[in-house]
Amino acid sequence: MTFSDYLLSLVRTWVPVAVGSALVWAGRRWGIVLPEDLSAQATVLVTALVVALYYAAVRALEMRWQVFGRLLGRAVPPSYAAKAAPPKRKAAPPPKPYGSGVWLDPPGGAS
Repeated sequence: MTFSDYLLSLVRTWVPVAVGSALVWAGRRWGIVLPEDLSAQATVLVTALVVALYYAAVRALEMRWQVFGRLLGRAVPPSYAAKAAPPKRKAAPPPKPYGSGVWLDPPGGAS
């Protein structure tokens, strides 16, 4: 992945976060609020769901019509080139069974 692809991937990640957060903020301004007895964690959960739904919907549209990728910041998705596989090492030959091979005389000659 090149540096420009890296930056593009960041843009295509953070744009849906910004849009989803803006949608939740706008919803609150328009009077769509969660009940008071729900905690702030529920607001965070709703924001995360809106972000995820926005991203999933735009990606589904982009798969059919590439121009919808602009709603993620850029119409062109980053390229993720596969890494080259490491070279295969030649395996060592299996050990010979006991007793095979050449008999060596013990040091100092034959007894």
